Amino acid sequence: RSGQFGGREKPRLHQVIKAISEGMKDAGHLATLLVIPPGVQPFPELFDKHDFKALQPHVDRFIMMTYDHHHGTGKPGPVGPMDWGLRNILLIMEHEVNDAYRYKLLYGLNFYGADFRGDG
Repeated sequence: RSGQFGGREKPRLHQVIKAISEGMKDAGHLATLLVIPPGVQPFPELFDKHDFKALQPHVDRFIMMTYDHHHGTGKPGPVGPMDWGLRNILLIMEHEVNDAYRYKLLYGLNFYGADFRGDG
């Protein structure tokens, strides 16, 4: 499954992000932030190292969503486990060209949890 913003729609989405970024900078705004989904299941194709490489000249910072690995409608577990976060980072940073732009990737640490009831 390609998802709403994956597959054939990615080039169009990249164009929209680039246009918004250029417009923001032309208007005198200092930073363009792009919130990116985690790269592991269930939608690994939504944002990957190729997207980062294509968009990094236009986006000042990328904020990785680091929550909801486990949630109230799924099985109990941590909301943002570190090994899951590391896998997400490596999916973007494994490309040597991207390593020089590592400073653009912001990663939040979760200091909260969820209380899962026995009935889901």
